[in-house]
Amino acid sequence: GLLDADRLIARVCESYEDLDRDRRMTDRSIALMIEENEALTGEIEARALALKLQNDRFVGAIESLSQGLCIYDADNRLVMANRRYAELYGLDPGFVAPGVHLLDVVSNSALRGIYAEEAVVADATAALAEIAAEGHCERVRHLADGSVVHITFNGLKGGGWIALHKDVTSERLAEQRLKENERRVSDFLATSADWCWETDAEHRFIDPASFMGRAASFGATNFVGQRRIDLP
Repeated sequence: GLLDADRLIARVCESYEDLDRDRRMTDRSIALMIEENEALTGEIEARALALKLQNDRFVGAIESLSQGLCIYDADNRLVMANRRYAELYGLDPGFVAPGVHLLDVVSNSALRGIYAEEAVVADATAALAEIAAEGHCERVRHLADGSVVHITFNGLKGGGWIALHKDVTSERLAEQRLKENERRVSDFLATSADWCWETDAEHRFIDPASFMGRAASFGATNFVGQRRIDLP
């Protein structure tokens, strides 16, 4: 039969219109996807920036501590630590990296003669067992340079633990000097020919033993709780 040119042209035009409509719909869909992607990207970037700022504050806070701080995971491998932690034990900051095992850290310091005491590695192993069993333990480390470090370990929920390492050298020296001064005073009073005694803030006798061994000679126990002005 004869070809109906008009009908053919109409169908071709309809096909082009359908294609154009599909193209416009595709373009709108792509445009919407781009907008959504940009919005999502912006939100992700904003969250990432907020997390970075929060992390920077956290790092700044632990780095400002005068104590050494370290966090280990459930396998006793380092998660993070501040500079003070490395300084206390003379550790190379590059060695104190995430993933290093606590016993390797202790062994490293022991091999370099940092500790004044022996069997530190064995004691560190015992400390790990205590943390696992009780969730808490404490240790005192005496270092070769005369420093004394008090360590407090606390377990974390979900495994792992955190420890604070405090240099208590000055405190221990002060305690030692106080004990030495008390001993000197006690020795002096014990050899003194004078009577000596101890009173509280209200000037009442508080301890017969403070009469330097002479309590039995005059019944000093009877004077406890009294003041000198109350005595006959």
